[in-house]
Order: sequence, then C-alpha cells, then structure tokens
Amino acid sequence: MASKLGEILAGAFLPVIGSVGQAHLVDILAQVKEKNEEGYKSILQGVYPPLKRILVPVVKGTKTKFDDTLVDAIVGAIEESAEANGVALPDVSDAPATDATA
Repeated sequence: MASKLGEILAGAFLPVIGSVGQAHLVDILAQVKEKNEEGYKSILQGVYPPLKRILVPVVKGTKTKFDDTLVDAIVGAIEESAEANGVALPDVSDAPATDATA
C-alpha cells in the first residue's frame, strides 16, 4: 500500500519535474552553445534521432511514467533549444509521439 501511495504522490509531481528538468537542460545546452557552437549542433543533431526512434518507444512500453517524463523532458529541451537557435533537427516524423500522456 505504501508503495502505491508513493507512486500516486510522485505521479502528481511528474509534470513539474519534467518542466523543471527541461528548463535546466535548455540552460545547459545554451552554455554548451556559448562554448562550442559546432559541438552544440552535433549534440542536438546526433542525439535527437536515436532518442526519438529508439528510446521513446522503449520507455513507452514500461509500466511507469517516470521514465517517460524524463525522456520527454530531454526531447523537449532539444527541440526547444534547436528552434530557439535555428538548428535544423533531422526528420524523425516516423518516430512515435513523445507526449508522456499519449
């Protein structure tokens, strides 16, 4: 019973955890961009496709929403940072949706 209650309480905070995590990662990516713009672009363009095509489907198949929230925050931060800085991400339109509620 205690673990079920813990899951319910933690689940209530997942949206906040995801939002805060995404915001922090966007800040970190901005720092990377300041230090090494080409490295920044390589990180975004190199990490994004496997996250969307491989990691997202795996976490969607787990029983918890914790991992979904974390992966969604990472993907969201990459997308947000890329859009804000004019970095074209590879087309992954064939990849599953990243919304943890999906």
